[in-house]
Amino acid sequence: MRKKNLLFLIVLCVCSAFSASAQKVGRIDFQAVMISLPETDSAQVKIQALIKDLQEQMEEMRVEFNNKLSDFQQKQSTLTPAISEVKQKELSDLSTRMQEMETRAQSDVNAMQVQLFQPIIDKIKEATAKAAKVQGLTMVLDTETSQSLVYIDETTTDLTDVVIKALGGTRKPENETTNNAVTNNAATNVVNPTTK
Repeated sequence: MRKKNLLFLIVLCVCSAFSASAQKVGRIDFQAVMISLPETDSAQVKIQALIKDLQEQMEEMRVEFNNKLSDFQQKQSTLTPAISEVKQKELSDLSTRMQEMETRAQSDVNAMQVQLFQPIIDKIKEATAKAAKVQGLTMVLDTETSQSLVYIDETTTDLTDVVIKALGGTRKPENETTNNAVTNNAATNVVNPTTK
């Protein structure tokens, strides 16, 4: 009786291990799907407009600060100590306001990104789940952002085009996908604009 139970347990373990390894895994390039959707383009336009507006406001503050600083430096030797102190306080206050503006700008851009992109991300995840169920997949990996993926077989089911089609998107060429990638660091452009 013990031998039968032991044999049954061994067979059960082998069958369990076999069924666990038989899981069907799919893959998706989430970034390519995201970029293919018209909603993403619309969201990016809105975010870029906000960034441009914030950059213009910050530039106005920088110009005001630089003008006041230049004026103070030119007249500093002729100012009384009391007026010099008032002017230094003005510059200090303006500098503080500029720093606060930069922090608020980053926060505003980040909040807008979440507000605009989260519904798109949720929509993609939902379409991916539906496509995975239709294909009989138990797991779908994002091949673009999964840093821990060492190898993925090319015969693995790729849901990227299926999801793009289901959501009414248009697949962008590979070079356009990498050049126009949706990033979460757009707020950096507000504080440190590299081009005007």
